[in-house]
Amino acid sequence: MENIKVYTYFLEALGIIEKWQEKATKENKELTRLAELILNLLDNQQNNVQEIKDLKTMNSLIRDQKNNEILKLKNR
Repeated sequence: MENIKVYTYFLEALGIIEKWQEKATKENKELTRLAELILNLLDNQQNNVQEIKDLKTMNSLIRDQKNNEILKLKNR
C-alpha cells in the first residue's frame, strides 16, 4: 500500500511539471531536468521495492531450510 502511495506522489509531481511546461511560452530546461530526475528517482524506488521483496523471499526460504534441518536433527 505504501509503495502505491509513493508511486502516485511521483506521478503527481510529474503532472504538475507537465502543467507548468504547457503554460510556459518556451521550453523550460530546468523543468525538463526536474522531470528527468523524478523519473530516475521513481525507477530507483521501484528497484528498491523489488530488492526488498527479493530479500524477504530469500529470508523466508532460508528460514524454511533452517526449520527443515532442525526437524531432521530432532527426528534422529
